[in-house]
Amino acid sequence: MHGIHFYVTRRGAQQKIKDAKDNEAEQERIRSVLSKKIEKWRKRQLRLMPAVADMVPDAETDDDPEETNLFLPSSFSATDRDDLGLRSLAEVEMQLREGEACDAIES
Repeated sequence: MHGIHFYVTRRGAQQKIKDAKDNEAEQERIRSVLSKKIEKWRKRQLRLMPAVADMVPDAETDDDPEETNLFLPSSFSATDRDDLGLRSLAEVEMQLREGEACDAIES
C-alpha cells in the first residue's frame, strides 16, 4: 500500500520543515514537493478506495500539506471501514505497519 510509504514521507517532511524554521524558502520548497506527492497519492487512493472520494479534499487547497489527513483505512472507525468496503485494505495496512515497526526496532 503506497499510503503507508507516503505516511512516512509526510512525517519526514514535518521534521524537515521544523528543521528549516528560519528558512522560509526551504519550507515552501518542501511543502511544494509534498503537495505534488499528495496529489499523486490522491489519484491512486481514489482508484483503490473510491468510496472515500467525497471525503477527501483537493490537495491543491491545502496550505500545510505536512498536516494533511491521508485518509488511510486506519483513519476511519471499524464501522466506517466496513461501510466503505475498506476492511481488506485495513488489514493490509496493519500488516505493513507491523513490518515497519519491526524494521524500526531492528535498525
